[in-house]
Amino acid sequence: MTQLWQLILARLRTYYREPGSVFWTFASPVLLALVLGVAFRGVPAGGGRDEEYVHFLIPGLIGMGLMSSGLWGVGYSIADMRIRKLVKRMVATPMSRAYFLFSFVVVRVVVILPELPILLVFGALVFGAPVRGSLVLLVVVVVLGALVFAGLGLLVAARTPNLQTASGLLSAATLPMYVGSGIFFPVSRFPDALQPVVKALPLTTANDTIRAVMLDGAGLVAVSGNLLILLAWAAGSFLIAVRIFRWSG
Repeated sequence: MTQLWQLILARLRTYYREPGSVFWTFASPVLLALVLGVAFRGVPAGGGRDEEYVHFLIPGLIGMGLMSSGLWGVGYSIADMRIRKLVKRMVATPMSRAYFLFSFVVVRVVVILPELPILLVFGALVFGAPVRGSLVLLVVVVVLGALVFAGLGLLVAARTPNLQTASGLLSAATLPMYVGSGIFFPVSRFPDALQPVVKALPLTTANDTIRAVMLDGAGLVAVSGNLLILLAWAAGSFLIAVRIFRWSG
């Protein structure tokens, strides 16, 4: 555990040495909420939902932050370390692969958690966005979502040999979820033939669960199925990543 703690501290120090990344992690969702909220204020969300569009948007931006921070923050970081031969040097250390990879996961959770109150407070003060469900349950959903996308980021980077390949794979993973997981509009707008595809995306489950808690006031029992799906994504992606990860890449 001492080894894991040292790895987590090292990852946090590396992250906070890049103020530009820190700024955009927290500023970009707020700016998107402001621009789209002003542009579509008073417009209904549609897709069978009766709230305002901006109220529908805030949970989607929380989910988008989870996906971007997890996939790009973890996947690109490990690929960059591999290019700079930092990963290969660790072969000579007694470091556990699982500890090394899990340190990235923990840091993503620590980094993303402050984004939740920022967006919630901003949405409530500026647009009157409600939080009808349990804040504790909402935090649980966000933590699980962060674990899911950090695990997927590990999976992408486990064998990626260079930054170009990493960028291509990360873009291929994120683009379908940007478009099809209900960040900016309800997934019900897609034709019936595509519904099984968009509902299978992990971000769709995360967004649906966040909205259920925030907007519908859903409790633990109501979202337990989705929580189990997110847990399966998180555990499965991490275990596979640990299994296929190689120091030399």
